[in-house]
Amino acid sequence: MINILYAENHVTVEYAARELKKYLDKVSGIFAFAKIKKVDALPKEAGDGEILLGYLSDFGLSTSEVDDPALDDVVDVRITHGSGYIAGSNARSILFGVYDYFKSMGCLWVRPGPFGEHLVACDPHTHDCTYHKKADARFRGECIEGAPNYEHVRATVLFAPKVHMNLFMIQYIEPVNILSRWHTHEGNTYIPSEELDAEDYEKLVSAMEKDIKMVGLQFHALGHGYITAAYGVNYRGPFKQHETNAEHDNAMALVKGKRGLYGRPSLTQFCMGNEKVMQREIDWLVDYAKKKPHIDFLHVWLGDGVNNHCECELCAPHHPSDLYVKMMNRLDKALTAEGIKTKVVFIAYTDTLWKPMYEKIENPDRFILTTAISASAFEPYDLTSSAETPKWERNKFPETLTLPQRQAMIRDWRGVFDGENFVFAYHNFMLHYNDPGTLDFCRCYYGHLHQVTEDLKFGGLMACQTQRLAFPTALGSILTGEALYDTSLSFEKIRDTYLEATYGEDYESVIKYLDGLTELFVPKSLTLQDSADVTGFLENTDDSYYKNNPQAKARLEKIAPYVDSYLPTIKAHLNEADPCHARSYKILEYHAEYTKLLAAALLEGAKGNNEAETLAKKAIIDRMSILEPAIQFEFEIALFAKWLNAK
Repeated sequence: MINILYAENHVTVEYAARELKKYLDKVSGIFAFAKIKKVDALPKEAGDGEILLGYLSDFGLSTSEVDDPALDDVVDVRITHGSGYIAGSNARSILFGVYDYFKSMGCLWVRPGPFGEHLVACDPHTHDCTYHKKADARFRGECIEGAPNYEHVRATVLFAPKVHMNLFMIQYIEPVNILSRWHTHEGNTYIPSEELDAEDYEKLVSAMEKDIKMVGLQFHALGHGYITAAYGVNYRGPFKQHETNAEHDNAMALVKGKRGLYGRPSLTQFCMGNEKVMQREIDWLVDYAKKKPHIDFLHVWLGDGVNNHCECELCAPHHPSDLYVKMMNRLDKALTAEGIKTKVVFIAYTDTLWKPMYEKIENPDRFILTTAISASAFEPYDLTSSAETPKWERNKFPETLTLPQRQAMIRDWRGVFDGENFVFAYHNFMLHYNDPGTLDFCRCYYGHLHQVTEDLKFGGLMACQTQRLAFPTALGSILTGEALYDTSLSFEKIRDTYLEATYGEDYESVIKYLDGLTELFVPKSLTLQDSADVTGFLENTDDSYYKNNPQAKARLEKIAPYVDSYLPTIKAHLNEADPCHARSYKILEYHAEYTKLLAAALLEGAKGNNEAETLAKKAIIDRMSILEPAIQFEFEIALFAKWLNAK
C-alpha cells in the first residue's frame, strides 16, 4: 500500500495524484494498491509508504533554475522503496514527474488513443527513482488542425504531458472550420455528413479547454478570426459563404479598389490606419480575454495570405508592421487597465516579417514573438547562407522568400523586440505523407527542431498539425516534446526508446522495414511546391520527380513484393500479450495495405498513365475511407486526400 499526499488546491495537482494512483495500481497489479489523501499541509518528509506531490519550494528544493514558473518546467523526483516526493516548478511539472517516475520503471506512452500505453509490471516498494531535469525549451506542443473530433483532441491533450509537451493551441474563436471536417467527414467517401450547430461546437471547445487546463498545459488560443468577428462575421459552419454588411465591409482592407471579405474571415485584413476600426478590434479582444481568463497566451495575428493589406490613404503611408505594433501597444494598455495579465503572442509573418520602421513594443514582458517557418524538404535547413532583407512593397509579396532572407528578417525584428519567442511550423500538417516509411521524415524534423532552438535561438516550437499522426508511429509528435525537453537526446535514442516500447523486442526489424520503404519511395520525389504544405513554401529540390520517370517506376514496382515479404513478421505479432504491442502491429498491418495501394497509384504516374493513376488514387481513398473508423486516432483521411489529389 502507498499513500499519495498532496495539499495544493489545483486541478492539475489533483489530476497528477489520480494518475499516480492509477498507474501504481496498474504496475503493481493490485486493485487499490494506492490511496490518495488531500492534506492541509505537506509534511517535511515522506513517511514509510508515502509519496508526496508538491512544488519545489514545498520540499525546500532550490528554485534557482526557475526564472518564470509559468514557462520553466523543472522536475525533481526522489522515491526510495515507494517513499519520497515528486516535485515540480509548476503544477504541470509535477504531472511530468509522475510520468517520469513510471518511465524509470520502463513504462512509456507511445501514441494518443486506445492501447497507446506500454506498462511494465513492477513492485513500487522495491523500485527507486532519482531524477532531476529542467526543460531545455520553454515552448513545446501542438496547434489544432486537420479534421479532428473532440475525442481525438482530448487524446492528444492527455498524451502531451506524457512526452513532455507543455502547450496546446485552439486556433480561431471556435475552430468550426477544423472540427467540421470530421463531422462532415471531409475526404471520406462512405461516412455521411452530420450537421452540428454553433452551440454544439461551443460545447466541444469548452470541453477541450477544460482538458487543457486539467493537465496543466499552457493554453494558447485565437490567432485568426477576431478581425471579422468584431463586426459579427465569424466561422459558424464548414467554410460556408459568410454574410457581411456595410459596416463590416467598410472596416476591412481596401484591396484593388474593393473593401470587404477577402475570400474568408481568416484571410481578411482590416483597415489598420483607421483609429476607430483599430479600437473596435482592440475592444473585441479585451472583451474576449475578459470572458476567457483561463487563456494563458492570446495569439493576435493578422489576416493570412499575401497581397491583401489595405491600400487606403490612412494605411498606405504606414508599414503594416508599424500599425501592427501600434495596435499591440494599445492592446497592452487596454488589458492592463482591466487587470488582465494574459500574455499576447504576435507574429512576424508575410508582410510583418519586415520589422516596423518606427514603432517598438513598449512592454516586452506582455508579449511573445512567433514566426511561421515552413519545412523546406527532407534535409537540414541551410543556415550557412547569408542574405539581406528584401525590399518591402505594399501588396507585392515576393514569389519566393528564402530561409536565409527570413533569417535576416528575424534578426531585424530582434533589434526592436528581444523578448520571448518560438517558431510556428507545419512539418506534421501534410509533409509527413511524402515519407510512408516515416522515420526519415522524423529524422529531418528532429534536425529542424535543434536548428530552430540552437542555431536560430528560438525558445521552442509549436507544431500546426493533424492530431491524428500515428500511422504507423507517433514519433513525429513525440519529438516535439522529447527532443525539445532534453536536447541532449539523439534522434536514435528517442527513436529506439519509443519504438522498442511500441513494438517490443522485434522493434529493430520494424525500423529496418520502415527505412526500406523510404528508400523505395524516395520522399523528395513526391514533393511538389503546391502539394505538401499549406504555406506554399516547399520546393521540389529533387530533379527526379516520380511522374513519367523510369527510375521511379523501377523503385515503385518493388514496393508490393517488399511489403509482402515483411507481412508474415507483422502477422506473427498480432496476438502479442502486451495490448500496446498487439495494437501497434495491427496498425502496421493496416499501414502495409495502405503502402501497397499508394505505391500502385504512384506507379501508374511513373508509367505516365494519368487516367489509371487517377483511378488508383480513388481506390486508395475509398479503401482508407472504409478503414478510417478502425484507425481514426492514428490516420486522418481529410488531409491525406488533399495531399494525394494534389499529386
